[in-house]
Amino acid sequence: MLLDLYKTFCFSRDGDIYQVGYVFEKAVTENEGVPQTNICLTVTFSKNQSDNIIDKINKASSILSQSNESIESDIKMKVLSYN
Repeated sequence: MLLDLYKTFCFSRDGDIYQVGYVFEKAVTENEGVPQTNICLTVTFSKNQSDNIIDKINKASSILSQSNESIESDIKMKVLSYN
């Protein structure tokens, strides 16, 4: 998985259609005063073509070693938790 590469996918559940886009970006955070480089996952999604919702989540860089299917499965669960 490359950073700053925007990916999209869609899925349906219970008659609702979700359109999702996501991108990984570098995020520098501090832990006890020590800067650490993590990954910021920015997810943009809409349900049934309504207004977009944007969610930003800091993740460990190890997420980049996961398959796209695994990442998208995690994102689906996050999107569905908004209901």
